[in-house]
Amino acid sequence: MPNTTVIAKVGTSTPVNNEYTDQMMDGVQIVPNPYFLTHQGVASPYDSKIYFTKLPKNCTIEIYTVAGDLVKSIQHDEYNNSGELDRNAVQVWDLLSKNQSRVQSQAFVAVIIAPNGAKTVKNFSVVVGGFRLLEE
Repeated sequence: MPNTTVIAKVGTSTPVNNEYTDQMMDGVQIVPNPYFLTHQGVASPYDSKIYFTKLPKNCTIEIYTVAGDLVKSIQHDEYNNSGELDRNAVQVWDLLSKNQSRVQSQAFVAVIIAPNGAKTVKNFSVVVGGFRLLEE
């Protein structure tokens, strides 16, 4: 159309899974860290969640105790993320182990591995204390 202005904005592209490097994987964050089970955002001890952010589209998250015992292995897939379409690059962990039991106060080590083998190691901790129910 005459006298029309077209403005285009080009954003940065995200890497393909086979292009991730260890340095790029270091951007992965675990929040909150440390995780206090009694913080204000938790309405009950069964509403606990830790978020792994800035993840590649596909990756494996392995959570270990500091003694090296595997607590949980999570397969992150951005396109099949529990129906939470607004959470790209985020994986939620409900603090349940592979045996479906609640984890206790301790330090953990998360190993996040991209399909091409790039990985990062992150430390985080969970502090379980008394809880209180918030009134609605």
